[in-house]
Amino acid sequence: MKIVQITALVNKTVTWHTWQSFLADVLHHLAGSNVHDRCEYGELRLGRLNLICRLKWHELTYFNVHRDYSSYFGQNYTTLVALFALVSVALSAMQVMTNVNVVPAGATITSYQFAIATLIALAGSCAVLFASYI
Repeated sequence: MKIVQITALVNKTVTWHTWQSFLADVLHHLAGSNVHDRCEYGELRLGRLNLICRLKWHELTYFNVHRDYSSYFGQNYTTLVALFALVSVALSAMQVMTNVNVVPAGATITSYQFAIATLIALAGSCAVLFASYI
């Protein structure tokens, strides 16, 4: 108690017994319904708040802190790489469809069907990716 009085955090006339009675009175009044229930369990850090928002309300984040471009791209790097991979697969499938006229008919039909199946799978995976962010 002396350190608190020396540093002038409380008045010098406050004793340990008056501090205990003040604290008991405050805790007694806070035990009622004046305090929200979430304060009983402690604070939630930003990472957990973001996770709760993704799972419960299907929002991307509660709050983002990007002080520079490296933190932004570091967080979204996997999405950008996945998007690049999906686009490159789509372009490869389209190339296969346009160049299948020089092979036998059976291989042409198989290549064409495979390219169409690849584009359908690409559209489905893009829809899943899009739905996961919304």
